[in-house]
Amino acid sequence: MADKHLPISQTSHKNGKVYFCRFRRVKNSNRMLDAWDYGLKAWAIPLR
Repeated sequence: MADKHLPISQTSHKNGKVYFCRFRRVKNSNRMLDAWDYGLKAWAIPLR
């Protein structure tokens, strides 16, 4: 069975520091977004 989710890409913005997570909270809300619902394996969150 083929994996329906897109692969996690290690490419990132200019400094290359990224945190990968499946769930993330919507800004100014308590709602959570699931990366799988958007066809992704994980969200790429840039670190400062």
